[in-house]
Amino acid sequence: MKPILLLLLMTFAGSAYGASQADSTWIRAFDKDNNIQVYTGYNNTQFTLTQAAKQHIPGMKLYANSAAYAGVCLNYKYLSLSYDWTLPNTRLSGKNKGIKVVNYQLAQVGRRLGIEAFYQRIDGLLMQIQRRKHKFDPVPNVTYTKAGANLLLFTNPAHYSYNAANYFSKWQQKTAGTGVVMLTPSYQQFHFHQDNTLPGKDSMLHKNFQEQPQWLTCIAYAGYTVNVISRDKHWSINPMLLAGAGAQYTLNSNFRQLEHITSFVQSIQCRLNAGYTCSDFFAAVNARYDYANSHLPVSTLHAINGDYALTFGYRFHSVKRKLLGVL
Repeated sequence: MKPILLLLLMTFAGSAYGASQADSTWIRAFDKDNNIQVYTGYNNTQFTLTQAAKQHIPGMKLYANSAAYAGVCLNYKYLSLSYDWTLPNTRLSGKNKGIKVVNYQLAQVGRRLGIEAFYQRIDGLLMQIQRRKHKFDPVPNVTYTKAGANLLLFTNPAHYSYNAANYFSKWQQKTAGTGVVMLTPSYQQFHFHQDNTLPGKDSMLHKNFQEQPQWLTCIAYAGYTVNVISRDKHWSINPMLLAGAGAQYTLNSNFRQLEHITSFVQSIQCRLNAGYTCSDFFAAVNARYDYANSHLPVSTLHAINGDYALTFGYRFHSVKRKLLGVL
């Protein structure tokens, strides 16, 4: 089975990002500070192309060939490695296995500051032709790429732990919330393979993708998150809502004259984590929904990403001797 996601997560103990001291009556470390996880989930990406002059006409919908996945993750000291694979017979379109999605992530989060770097590549898209019958036409000659980073700032690091709420690597002792400020610079591109053809020279796809659109965006977010803890300190639920606005800078010189070089963009991110944790193991459900718009040569691009996962983790102590002389 081919992997759809390879996650490399490096977290350094005593990080410089965590200069603010946490209050131990609110946040505790686990005696067993390593863990191994098994997880399963579903990831999906959807694009909608709309035209301002034709708002009465439904937008064109394009989909990544999303699928359910399962995987394992080992977190040991400051290094975390994760590998997962596509579950059989779960692709959105089983007839188009060559149309695939690859995601990479790298995260470092301290008490006050954090960074979540990401990379996504979608080779080929699916165009829905019959919604009720779940039928799609492949658009195999278009590749979408996105790379960027979320730069996070938490206003209440002494009482709220992002690592406890999202990764269950710390133990939140009391209900606490925090304001969140996030800056997300990113690069995006649609690459049209010239040795193929897009449907019709007058189609929305052809007009938008034939120029190989590529652009930079920078979005500033503000929001709030709270980690609600049960009386026995084992159960938690953590919603987060972020709203953002920013600017897009078009890199293509061949259609800058058709559109403004810079334009206004907006986005919203919603996250929800809930689970059970104790000194030996944890179980969690995670949901994430991201929306953002961008501007193509003749259309507005509305991108939606969703990820929903179930995770089980077992905690363990570090071995007395260093592994490979390093860990």
